[in-house]
Amino acid sequence: MILIFQLYFVELSSSTLVTCFAEAGGQYVSGMARAVEKLGLRACLTESIMDTGEGLPTSWATRTTDDCIQSQMELYEKHNNTADGRIRVWFGIRQIMNASDRLLLETRNMAQELKTGIHMHVAEIPYENQFVKGNRKVEHGTVTHLEKINFLQNNLLSAHTVWVDDTEIGFLSRAGVKVSHCPASAMRMLGFAPIREMLESGICVSLGTDGAPSNNRMSIVDEMYLASLINKGREVYAKGTTDPTALPAETILKMGTINGAKTVLWDSEIGSLETGKKVGLLKLQLGLCCSPKWILS
Repeated sequence: MILIFQLYFVELSSSTLVTCFAEAGGQYVSGMARAVEKLGLRACLTESIMDTGEGLPTSWATRTTDDCIQSQMELYEKHNNTADGRIRVWFGIRQIMNASDRLLLETRNMAQELKTGIHMHVAEIPYENQFVKGNRKVEHGTVTHLEKINFLQNNLLSAHTVWVDDTEIGFLSRAGVKVSHCPASAMRMLGFAPIREMLESGICVSLGTDGAPSNNRMSIVDEMYLASLINKGREVYAKGTTDPTALPAETILKMGTINGAKTVLWDSEIGSLETGKKVGLLKLQLGLCCSPKWILS
């Protein structure tokens, strides 16, 4: 299992300039931690917690809410601030269809007390909002309900966040929630996230790859390229006209660097070239046809 994580993290770092990442969670967090330590990366690791819903993995199907809370605390105590401070343990909520309100609120309280983050898939697919409207009795969807129960906080990493309206974008902005935009995954099965509107409202939007089953590639460079093109194309639907200036290169670069550091609550140490900050260096070997010297000669 550790070898699998190492291969995944090697692709993430060696081909895409990533030295720090947030992992959405799984059943083998200790294995992830060992792989991160061996490879010298930085990571925010979570266990993907679920205490309700259908089709849960066998090992999780009998878990109570108390079991979920205890498991998160044990992982935090075991792995947080290990590997010379390169590993931070966050709390993870898989998605609202698999989380009771009690789990949401107790996770929020623990994260606040320990000054750590929460990772959660939010407004990922249209069915999610339909589920929430029917089961939580709110007018729109996940973000509306999370606002209602005061779950939205500035330590929340909201993954995907595709199916939100203007009111919900306002909720996210006022709470200081960070959004991870996964354009390749979105184009495969999720839809067009309102990224321009989020950025204009002041939301910190970073980039993610999602998991391999939803992407097949772990390349943030690819995601930067796709985010630029996809969000320019989306303007045709949003405004009825093309806008080649939407999400310019400077914005995309920030999403892939300093916004990523802000999203994982690590921007005081990494994410930009500044005096006093830590830096992870990666060596790029450019092909002959891609070399600036070759192009200019």
